[in-house]
Amino acid sequence: MSSSPSTFSDSETIDDTNSTISDGDTIAQNQRQTVSTRKNRSHTLFFFRIAGEFAYCKICELNYVNTNKQVYSYSRKGGNTTNLINHLRDKHGITKDNYLEYLDESEEPCVEPTNLNSSPCSSKRQELITRKVTTFIVKNVQPLYILQNQAFQDLLLTCEPGYKIPCDNSIKNVLYSAYTWSKEQLQSLLRNTAVAVHLTTDLWTSKSRHSYICVTATWLTSDFEFQEALLSCNHLSYPHTGEVICDELFQILENWDLTTTAFTIATDNGMNMVKAVRLLRENYLEQIQHQSCVAHTLQLSVMEGLKQCKAFHRHIKSLQTFFRLPKQAERLHAAQQNPQTNSSENEYVNPLEVLTDVKTRWNSTYLAWKRVLELHNFMRSVSTDLLSKSDRASQKEGEKLERLCLTPDEKI
Repeated sequence: MSSSPSTFSDSETIDDTNSTISDGDTIAQNQRQTVSTRKNRSHTLFFFRIAGEFAYCKICELNYVNTNKQVYSYSRKGGNTTNLINHLRDKHGITKDNYLEYLDESEEPCVEPTNLNSSPCSSKRQELITRKVTTFIVKNVQPLYILQNQAFQDLLLTCEPGYKIPCDNSIKNVLYSAYTWSKEQLQSLLRNTAVAVHLTTDLWTSKSRHSYICVTATWLTSDFEFQEALLSCNHLSYPHTGEVICDELFQILENWDLTTTAFTIATDNGMNMVKAVRLLRENYLEQIQHQSCVAHTLQLSVMEGLKQCKAFHRHIKSLQTFFRLPKQAERLHAAQQNPQTNSSENEYVNPLEVLTDVKTRWNSTYLAWKRVLELHNFMRSVSTDLLSKSDRASQKEGEKLERLCLTPDEKI
């Protein structure tokens, strides 16, 4: 009998253990079900209103408030959410990876309404804005792909929410229409007001290494009103011989019906341009006269004079090169801002820099030399400061600058 309680106790212990295990399995199973349900829950349920077998996008409903548009209904037969996922991704940019960013604390969509709640522009308003956009592109030399720029689109839609942004081809059509209209207006102006026309032409090369020939026309009306117009800016293939330029010029004059009213043409002094005008007079237009461009002639005269002081010119160039280095430019700035070296009443608030002249612009050489004279005392100060340094590198720079600085005679 003594063993009976012991046997009962063991059995009870086993039953308790089984009960505990059974309860544990139930809890674990419930947890797995909860996790599984939460993990497999589609993110589309946050953004769609379910009505029977159909789903309606909550964001679209917000956007279509106060409009006549109807929200599209999506079928949910069989619990399929693929079409809902595609709608969120394509229309609103919402995916399962970023959908939490579009939910508020109550797990409701917090997407701002788009411009869909605004009525479309009228045709006249749409056309007006498109013309203004085209004018902006032309006058600011903007590429057509600015129409795909998101910031530019946001600007347009903020100013006019109902505006439909045009594609590249639409802008090209507007450009062609504007060109055709402008050409007709200019032809009419030339035909009615131009009795004697003066032409200017020149060749130039773009950054992409494409060559162009430009022709402008200037004339006085009967009321002595000055008129000026660009006639052409055409691509001109190599070689740029006098014959090629002559034929191109004659074709341009024929297109504008100026073969009888063009009397003078100004070009630079290049041999090919001089020859082109001569051939134009001999073969096509007997009345045409050549005039050398005053600016180009002055440029050649100044450059010829500078040949007499080549050594001095190289001297100035070396001085400019020295202070174009970042380290030396900073020292020159510091010297200008130092009260001990800048004794003038008008202290340089914004430090000046040396200028680099351009070979084809004689006045740039004049301005560059003038700037060297303005900064020469500060250059001397930098030289003295470098020579007083203890390290050999600074002393060598100071010695080099000392040789480059102008002598009193050179300054005069």
